[in-house]
Amino acid sequence: MSAWNAGGFAPANLDLSFSASVDLTEIRLLVNQSPPGPTAHVVQVAATPDAWQTVHVFQETTSTGTWLVYAPGGEGPPQTTPNAPTPPGTDAPPDEPPAVPPGSVGKWRRHVLSLSADPGGANPFQVLLNGTFVHSASGDTLSLPGYYDGGNTWRIGFMPTRVGQWSWSTSSTNAQLAGHEGFIDVVESGHPGRLARDPSHPDKWRYADGPLVVPIGVFVNAMLEDATTEQFTAMADFVADNNLSLLNFRLSENDGAFSDVNGLQMHLERWQRLEQRMEILTERGLGIDLMLYTDDSGKPSFGPQSAQEQLLIRYTVARLCGFPVVMFNTGIDLQEYRDQDWVNWYGDQIGTLNPYDHPVSSRYGGGSGNMVMQGQTYNSVGDRNSAIAGLLAAFAAGDGVPATNNDNFSEDLSDNINGHSPADIRRAAWKATIAGGVGIHVRHNALFCPAGITECDRYFHIAALHDELNSEGWLSHVNSFVQNHLGEIFAAMTPAPDLVNSSGGKFALADPGRNRILFFLMGTGDAWDGGDGGPVSLTLGNTSGSFHADWFDPRTGILTPIGALPGGETHTLPPPSGEDWLVLLRRL
Repeated sequence: MSAWNAGGFAPANLDLSFSASVDLTEIRLLVNQSPPGPTAHVVQVAATPDAWQTVHVFQETTSTGTWLVYAPGGEGPPQTTPNAPTPPGTDAPPDEPPAVPPGSVGKWRRHVLSLSADPGGANPFQVLLNGTFVHSASGDTLSLPGYYDGGNTWRIGFMPTRVGQWSWSTSSTNAQLAGHEGFIDVVESGHPGRLARDPSHPDKWRYADGPLVVPIGVFVNAMLEDATTEQFTAMADFVADNNLSLLNFRLSENDGAFSDVNGLQMHLERWQRLEQRMEILTERGLGIDLMLYTDDSGKPSFGPQSAQEQLLIRYTVARLCGFPVVMFNTGIDLQEYRDQDWVNWYGDQIGTLNPYDHPVSSRYGGGSGNMVMQGQTYNSVGDRNSAIAGLLAAFAAGDGVPATNNDNFSEDLSDNINGHSPADIRRAAWKATIAGGVGIHVRHNALFCPAGITECDRYFHIAALHDELNSEGWLSHVNSFVQNHLGEIFAAMTPAPDLVNSSGGKFALADPGRNRILFFLMGTGDAWDGGDGGPVSLTLGNTSGSFHADWFDPRTGILTPIGALPGGETHTLPPPSGEDWLVLLRRL
């Protein structure tokens, strides 16, 4: 017998009996589980029915497609094979979301209410519409702004955060839009949910109903660049297939969110297209890291807190807050056109309009100055280089918010704007991980001006991201490693310099109980940090117990067993090569 099916909920025991003695060289368990979450799988063996012995316990975050592999012969620890990337020529079992019955709405999936009215003589974009949604069982209440969508149509985009029945009602400055009400039935959708700080470990990023994550984004202008739906869908598939998380872009470059800035008219065609693209991203568990403004010649043509700006902010929240993965940011090089009071005001505006606690911040550092948003819910820094000192400072363990670096690390194969190569991008992602889990973004190495913007930047082309990005295969290993090999323990892991001799570019990350310890060896050739490519000294003198150790190759995603290491002493390990490597210790 080579396989068995545990059914919906695994029973206490799954017995596999043989009629004769056999040599067990490997036990493999394929998980079928949605949504992802922490599980425990116990492997027991016995020569007779009354002599069971536990030989290993898998305690991992698992989901459909996860393989749990145990080698009884002592050739190394159990290995959790990542769900993605799928090895060439193989197909991972699909993680099918629950079916949503007709007439119901899936949790974390945007549901749009459409209302009709005659705008009369008013500017329809300035007609105020609000929807109030109340969860019948808990009393949770969400108040959402609505938006004008052309003709005589206004809409409200509601994202349910709980299953069960919700009631809704509307209020408006237009009597024809006020006083509407109804009910919405919500069921599980299988979507991982809103991306925000972990409630229990707020320095870390987590999906509300899903795993911890190190957000990795690519610089793609989903608002302004023209591309077909088929091209955008293929790009989104590429991003998801490589375990990336976000598109990062500036929303209103050269006031491109408007069709008529002075007339307070939004560019409906672009906004409607952005909504369609957001649905494509949401279906794949992806989202956006949104900068409102750019700098220099593309900066806003209107002043702070002007009618144009207030409309833009309200309209942006109304259109986008009903999607689960949205990060709100101010803009780049902000000190050119806004001040500290404005930064705080912007944060207050987002908090007032958006009931979903999407992350909000304002990038600081470099040309953005040192204007840190009061009450920010994530830390947005603007370091152009990927030096680990900056990433460690951004993480700032204990500050109560997760972090991203919102300058984009360019791969720079052509003009070398900041010295990164694709290999530097790979190392940058692992530096961000070993720093505690800082989000990063990657941009192209050539200037691109979608929709004729004058402040051209290094956006990837929607139709060519798969050709223009060179590091995706390496980046794909980061979150599969975090979710499958660190799992829920990653939430409590913080930088642990006491566990490693840092000379020559070595760093450590560990949880307080030292159940998982991760070491990163910089290797040689990094553009921003020195590494000697030599041995790493694991200083475990004050750490009790014993561990199983593996080398992890960030180029291939393969774990190679080292063996058992006792605590209470220092271990010096020469790496397989002078490149970057990781060592993973798991407490036995």
